[in-house]
Amino acid sequence: MSKVLVVTGGSRGIGHSVSIGAIKRGWRVCVNFVTNSDRADQTVDLIKNMGGEAIAVQADICHEDDIIRLFDICETKLGPVEGFVNSAGIVEPYGRIDELKYEELLPLINLNVNAAIIGSREAVNVCHQTTAGMVVLLYWFLRSLLASVLQECVSPTPHRRVP
Repeated sequence: MSKVLVVTGGSRGIGHSVSIGAIKRGWRVCVNFVTNSDRADQTVDLIKNMGGEAIAVQADICHEDDIIRLFDICETKLGPVEGFVNSAGIVEPYGRIDELKYEELLPLINLNVNAAIIGSREAVNVCHQTTAGMVVLLYWFLRSLLASVLQECVSPTPHRRVP
């Protein structure tokens, strides 16, 4: 039996590519998505057409209960999880760093930091039951975020403190 991999954000972009690449290396894949079931189903169909095995599971990984449910469903339908790739992430809010409000940053922090940590925790818990496991955190969003911040830092516009 081949290994099982959970890929958050597995239906689009880098996550989609990771899902396809994993199938080519003999993994069975759990493609996680939040709202776009059509894209997730397309990824699963592509994997099946390549002779692989995959399922799509809706879970908002910003919520701990959804992360736990994601791993439970994956294990029930595909077998013991031996790998976790966290590819889900956002770069919003856009704008000048000195104008961002704390509340605007919470979705970014919840998905890019908290979800990655809780997802990694769950992966370690389930992978610990097997002989080996892996956790991969893809922080692709940092490049875009830092580029935006750096662009604003070199901007000639005068900066003002946000109350």
